Amino acid sequence: MHLKRMEMQGFKSFADKIEIEFEEGITSIVGPNGSGKSNISDAIRWVLGEQSVKTLRGTKMEDVIFSGTDKRKPLGFTEVTIIIDNQNGEIPIDYKEVAITRRMFRSGESEYYLNKNSCRLKDIRELLMDTGIGIDGYSIIGQGKIDEILSTRPEDRRNIFEEAAGIVKYKFKKEAAERKLEKTNNNLLRIKDILNELGRQCKRLEIQSERANRFIELSKKLKELEVNLLIRSIDRVEKKLSITKDEITQLQVQIDGIVDERNRVEKDLSLIKGQVEKNEAILEKAQQEKAQLVNMLNDKKNHLVLLKEKEKFYIKDMNRLGMEIENLGKELELLRDAEGSLLREYKGIDKRFNALRDKLSHNRTELEEVDAIIQSQEKAIEEKKDEVVDLLNKITDKRSRISSIESFKKNIDKRIIQIEKQIQLLLNRKETIHDSLEEIQSMEREEKDRVVEYTRLLSDIRAKDKEDKLLLNDLHNEINQNKVDLQGSISKYNLLKNMEEAYEGYYRSVKNLMLACEKDKELRGRFVGIVADLLKVDEKYERAIEIALGGSLQNVVTQDEGDAKFIIAYLRKKNLGRITFLPLSTIEDRSIYIKDQDRQRYGILGLGSELVNYDMKYANVVGHLLGRIIVVEDLDHAILA
Repeated sequence: MHLKRMEMQGFKSFADKIEIEFEEGITSIVGPNGSGKSNISDAIRWVLGEQSVKTLRGTKMEDVIFSGTDKRKPLGFTEVTIIIDNQNGEIPIDYKEVAITRRMFRSGESEYYLNKNSCRLKDIRELLMDTGIGIDGYSIIGQGKIDEILSTRPEDRRNIFEEAAGIVKYKFKKEAAERKLEKTNNNLLRIKDILNELGRQCKRLEIQSERANRFIELSKKLKELEVNLLIRSIDRVEKKLSITKDEITQLQVQIDGIVDERNRVEKDLSLIKGQVEKNEAILEKAQQEKAQLVNMLNDKKNHLVLLKEKEKFYIKDMNRLGMEIENLGKELELLRDAEGSLLREYKGIDKRFNALRDKLSHNRTELEEVDAIIQSQEKAIEEKKDEVVDLLNKITDKRSRISSIESFKKNIDKRIIQIEKQIQLLLNRKETIHDSLEEIQSMEREEKDRVVEYTRLLSDIRAKDKEDKLLLNDLHNEINQNKVDLQGSISKYNLLKNMEEAYEGYYRSVKNLMLACEKDKELRGRFVGIVADLLKVDEKYERAIEIALGGSLQNVVTQDEGDAKFIIAYLRKKNLGRITFLPLSTIEDRSIYIKDQDRQRYGILGLGSELVNYDMKYANVVGHLLGRIIVVEDLDHAILA
């Protein structure tokens, strides 16, 4: 055994991965200062599990990881592997080479590997114990180590010699055994105390034991009943599930029909709502038009009243103007009469003028008087003419005004007639709108009634839908629960089946034999079966037979002694444990005879061998095990028997 090779990466000054080969005969590493000799020895100590940072010449364990230089970044982990040649088998492991690896990350996590398999530091130390390899062994001697060995205490030097002699492992085992022995003694003292305590509680525990046995028996029966109940429940659930599926299909069809009906009703309701909204818009527009017409009617009425007032005023004005015209006519007649008088006077004056003019020559004085009179008369005539012209102008103005008033009156009469016609049209339109409004209101009431009816119908449909959904949900829940129960039953069945296939509950030796028989056909051919597999027991006798047989239930039946010896040799060779064998060729029936009167007298149900079912070729085995077992009805009969 020697160190064959060393691989390391990221350990102290060794940043890159390197390999160092150690040929046989190398006992030391020499070199100038700073060349890395100590780092190699530190790496060996570190991979073997060194935990002392001081021994590794550092301040903390992370110092063993390459910390970087000016040109290289620091690494995040370090890994060291040593390969030891194990051709001579000094290391107790079935490998020609033993590779020990330690990996450490800058986060502080550390990992150990043995031949690339993850392991513990304890496993490595136990493996290398007594080989001289280790952090405390003599295989690594650093600077000053020899002086330390020579100057140390005899006890410490003794440890080195014990390591070299190969007794450290046994010493370690001895110390471990002493610790276990001490722990065992403490446990024994504790057990004695517990036994003393249990001794005081014996009677109560016996009663509790009987109750516990009764509980176990009842629990077993309960489990059997639960299994039977689950099987029946599964059958019932399967039948109910098929019925439920049909009901679900029917309900789904009904629900689809209800959903279609609901969609149709909602569609009709939407159309009705749209029509109602449209009618409401028309009604609102009609009401607005009605309000406008009412306002227009009121305006027309007010305007008509105003026109009537104006008509009254104009009539009064016309009457007044008529009176003025009549007065002006009278005044005109008077002026005309005055004009005639003036004409007559003028004619008389003219005659007198002519006479005076004739007399002019006779009398200048008279002429001048006459001229003065004529001038005064002409002046008076001119004044009268001006008055007549003014009167004529006034008459013309009055006539023109009367004509305009008459024309205005005619226009007013026409406007009044037009307004009355418009009022009549508005009244007729009002009646029409009123009738339309009543019709719309009637339609609105009908639509509201239909909306209420459809709302009630929709509410009924939703209630029915909700009820159907609840029913469907209940059915789904029941189905899911049945599925859960079924899954639980299947899981229990699979568990029992797996336990049976894995031979759970058998003794370890019997289990090993059963598993070996599955792989070895020859062994299986020499094996008949387990006693428990060869018997069939009624439920009411199952507990009694189980107690009577006890561990014999797991006895192995073979055809003859040769098969039994072959299996025993196989078990010894494979170190699989011990088993009791019952060869059919040599086993004897030990059944006893019970009289009929004794059976009736002591309440004997029968021998154990009589209460089980089995193949007759196993009769000797059953008689051997149960032929002397008497089963009675209760404890009192057992005492009498």
